[in-house]
Amino acid sequence: MKQLVRSFCECSSGVETNHRCLLSQDIPNLPQHGDRFSSIDELLIACYRALLPVYGNGAKLSGAGQHVVECSRANRIYSKVPGGRCKWRIGTEQVETMNEVRVDYTASQLLHNHGAAEHLKKNPKWRPPIKNPVVRAAFGLAPLELRSLIDVRFLARSTR
Repeated sequence: MKQLVRSFCECSSGVETNHRCLLSQDIPNLPQHGDRFSSIDELLIACYRALLPVYGNGAKLSGAGQHVVECSRANRIYSKVPGGRCKWRIGTEQVETMNEVRVDYTASQLLHNHGAAEHLKKNPKWRPPIKNPVVRAAFGLAPLELRSLIDVRFLARSTR
């Protein structure tokens, strides 16, 4: 694992002190190049399970056909924070004969431009709210009520 930097991080994100970048091999249980999953949702769940305890945030589907898993900090609301949107992503390729997706590190960016969430630094058991219904089900969480989803979307729009 890289040492805590004193001025600017080696990842060239421009983020100053108290920033730690981890390469993907430093994240336990992160899917590796060539790993196969029965669906893109299964890969998303695996990424969530790996990222939550290290960064305190999850991942989301992106790209044409939703076949890229990105850091949840790739969202445009992060474009105004120091370092900007996170570019971490795992690319995939479809395995036609098996109806599976395979992790493709050649189409991936394996470096986050941010450290762990402040809440996670203070309390290692802290977890953010999980909104993705597939991930919620995999974690054994009840579905969000419609009202909660509307509130989440309204709040997201009002902070732009």
